[in-house]
Amino acid sequence: MSQTLQIDAQYVASKLKDWSTKSGKDVQVLKTDFEGILAKTVGKTDQIRYKKALNTMKRTFETSMNSTAVTYQVVILGVASPFDAVKKRRQDIKDRYEKNPSELIASGEVRLNQDNSYTMIDVKKVLPSGKENPFFGKPIAEHSWMTNCVAVAMKPTEDKKWQPANIVFRGDFALSHIPMYQNIDIRLNGTFSGTQGRYNLNSSKGATNFASLGKSLSAEEITNIVDTVFNEKFVLAGNLKENLEQTKSDPQRFVVTEGTVNRMFNNEGGLSTLVMGDESFELGENMTCFVDGSIRKLLDNIEDGDSITVIGRTSLGKGYDAEKKQKTDEDVIMMNLYGVYTRPE
Repeated sequence: MSQTLQIDAQYVASKLKDWSTKSGKDVQVLKTDFEGILAKTVGKTDQIRYKKALNTMKRTFETSMNSTAVTYQVVILGVASPFDAVKKRRQDIKDRYEKNPSELIASGEVRLNQDNSYTMIDVKKVLPSGKENPFFGKPIAEHSWMTNCVAVAMKPTEDKKWQPANIVFRGDFALSHIPMYQNIDIRLNGTFSGTQGRYNLNSSKGATNFASLGKSLSAEEITNIVDTVFNEKFVLAGNLKENLEQTKSDPQRFVVTEGTVNRMFNNEGGLSTLVMGDESFELGENMTCFVDGSIRKLLDNIEDGDSITVIGRTSLGKGYDAEKKQKTDEDVIMMNLYGVYTRPE
């Protein structure tokens, strides 16, 4: 006669207490995590739901335990728009397949399925970094979402001060609400680059999470951190064109600058804009900042006339003649805005 395990609320509490003892994680945090998983778990009985939720949590928990990620103290100061890293590649394969199917099948980039559909295959043996591609010969994912963040970070047990950091979040994390201007502890992979003078960090599947948020920082605290850590990145608004010319070859480039809000167009459904002025600009000159929907709420605390600090990536675009309602041939400075906050008066 087979044994049947009685999985109920008492059993779950006992299991979570055991996992807490073995891992050193707070049992209340594990309970909160479990309740979140259970709420999304479907089953005919509570026992089935408990069992499925425990198994799901166990897999996630074991991935986290086996991860090489390290806990960093982090303040995220800017978030770039999420992008699909395989979108362009998949479109290129699709376009070439439609023109010459046999060539793509012969090269191995496309594998035909029994239902006459096809699967795109990763045929790159080596990554741009020179390392072997672990996905060689495997199907290319439908999507590979990523976003880059400007931040400061420190290892609480080693660093004596904040260090600049570039953090790449992948997958669901790239599309999630990334907490900004909060002092948080978060597990990440990566190293400190002495050449670049910054941490280059990445989210770790199963280890990185935003479950426990930290203290929200005041405008004064944010200003002190940015002014201290990114002092060399600060560029007068009037010098942004010159700075862009000097740094345009850097794929991770960003600038920190400040000015006054002239006007805003806060679009809840998509891209918003903020127009910034500064006395260092030439007469009639200003800068349009484009704000992705993922960080649009940052504009809720800003009004016309506010003194602001902005962090973002600059580019050149064409000017606009308001009277003629058409673009001009003049090159004007623009910014994809990653972060913005009011400077304390």
